[in-house]
Amino acid sequence: MTSPLPSRTEELNPFSSPRTESRIASPRDDWPLWVRIGLWKIPTRRIAWGYLAASLLLLFGTAVVGFWPGLIFLLAVYWYWEAIGWVDENSRW
Repeated sequence: MTSPLPSRTEELNPFSSPRTESRIASPRDDWPLWVRIGLWKIPTRRIAWGYLAASLLLLFGTAVVGFWPGLIFLLAVYWYWEAIGWVDENSRW
């Protein structure tokens, strides 16, 4: 039976911290650059879909009032859509 407490050598090992282990195990390191940039600091798929929906609402809202530079949100919607799809098919969140 193993002890629930870490051993003395585990406590002294600076490379066994949860931060380091989660960084090493991160699937995002294998993502293409355009996916990492598109989903930068977005931790979950649900939040990514929220950003996509917000971009879509802003796109329609700015188009309705005639603010044509707001159509740049079309690029954001497309980018989120493609990045989410890439992660769903090739990786994990």
